[in-house]
Amino acid sequence: MTNITYREYRDEISDIAEDLYKEAMEEHPEDEDDRNEYILERVNEIVDGHQWIIYCTYNLSVYEHSPNPGAYQDIYGNDDLGSIVADRGLLSLHTIIAYCAMQADIEQAVWQLDQGAEPSEPAPSVYVPEKFETVELTGAERDAYITKRFPKQGV
Repeated sequence: MTNITYREYRDEISDIAEDLYKEAMEEHPEDEDDRNEYILERVNEIVDGHQWIIYCTYNLSVYEHSPNPGAYQDIYGNDDLGSIVADRGLLSLHTIIAYCAMQADIEQAVWQLDQGAEPSEPAPSVYVPEKFETVELTGAERDAYITKRFPKQGV
């Protein structure tokens, strides 16, 4: 696995945001709506082509360092994610999570610049697992749970 340090991630997001903000101000200095639309389009293009998204080995590091690791939840529901994993495998889920996190981080940093502030240094995200109660299912009860949670796609 290729690791990205927290500082590398933060610096990359800041650099992208600063360059994009300058570019947007040059392209649309007077019209805020056009500038915002331009920024959103460019963020998608930048993230879509970024090596940390393209190469799956970086995806978990992006997720780990992002202050917005749950950004994918604004776009994808549990059923969508289950279908994606069933159809394309777990690595595609990592890519989606990293893509959405990086997209949100850049948009947030650009917004901070637009408000006249330097992009703040977010606290490193820390994964704290929720407390789960372990329940053992057997037989038909287990089969029903698996069928409900992981429906077969396209069968």
